[in-house]
Amino acid sequence: MTEKTGLVQWDKTRRTVSLRVPHWAEFLTSVQHRKVAKFIIFFVFIDLLMAFVDVDLSQFMRSQEPEIYQYFRGITKVGDSRYWLVPIALILPFLIAMHQAITEESAKRMLSWMAAALGFVFICIAVSGISVDVLKVIFGRARPTLWFDEGIYGFSPFAFPTSSYYQSFPSGHSTTLFTIAGAITCFFPRLRIMMLVFASFFAFSRIVIGAHYLSDVIVGGVFGYYVAFWMRDWYTKKGWVFIRQNGVYRIKAPGQLLVMRGKESITALIHKMTGASSRHIP
Repeated sequence: MTEKTGLVQWDKTRRTVSLRVPHWAEFLTSVQHRKVAKFIIFFVFIDLLMAFVDVDLSQFMRSQEPEIYQYFRGITKVGDSRYWLVPIALILPFLIAMHQAITEESAKRMLSWMAAALGFVFICIAVSGISVDVLKVIFGRARPTLWFDEGIYGFSPFAFPTSSYYQSFPSGHSTTLFTIAGAITCFFPRLRIMMLVFASFFAFSRIVIGAHYLSDVIVGGVFGYYVAFWMRDWYTKKGWVFIRQNGVYRIKAPGQLLVMRGKESITALIHKMTGASSRHIP
């Protein structure tokens, strides 16, 4: 009698264990195997960028007009997590105080959901940011500045834990931007494309100003984006902010009303920011 568990086969009669190598089509049809395949493809893609694209693209950006550098130098601050965490941290106590002061139950529920939703965004940014700070030290990748000035390119894991010049991979600003894009997408799924464009535009500034290579930005962005959805799963399991019905994530009441009213406001704000930015491009 033979028992099959994944790729491992156990023969009770002969008391032997064998490893079964699946056919490539079988491998790709398995959900778990598809995830592994996607990771391998992504890993190879990033490796190719590091080998053939990163340096040349950074040198090309360095050769652009000074006005372009100054423009992107100004907007790159949008990806600084402090500009997002501090305002949220200031708003949360205000919402909690209002919740304590108001006696009307529907208003209290609304304020409670708003505080939990803002807390979700705050935790997403904080978790992704702390994680990336740790990864920067672990990988120890030299920034483009070192390549331009000293010809240093590569990784020095744990070698310079206090030097920001060896903390290029992944990009922290890109992580923050795509975490915010993912978090907002959790509330407004139809804004997914718009938020990805928004995050990509400002993350690109990290390459233009020579702070990061392209692969740093892509890895940071992918990591930050998926952190938001991992946190959504965790919040859903706790019964906070989100619920899952028939495999579809939804916003818990009374947040649905706020989301409906807030969608137009966010859309208008994004159009205004990207429109203003495009008008100022030299």
